[in-house]
Amino acid sequence: MKDFIYLENVKAYNCAVGKLWCVFAIVLALLGFPFLVAEQNSPLFFISIVGVMLEVIIVAVVYTVKIESKYRKK
Repeated sequence: MKDFIYLENVKAYNCAVGKLWCVFAIVLALLGFPFLVAEQNSPLFFISIVGVMLEVIIVAVVYTVKIESKYRKK
């Protein structure tokens, strides 16, 4: 059985998660840019791949520590 997250302010929570996803999408597009312009086997690809891995970890931490803990009912 799945546990649900009970929220204090659903509208503010949705707004915060939406902002998080927008920032994620912009950074992801910037990190993917070297794949469009760099030549094959460029070291920029390594930077992009590591950057995406770090971005996903940072998004998970921000969601858990900042957003979910702020709007969860106590």
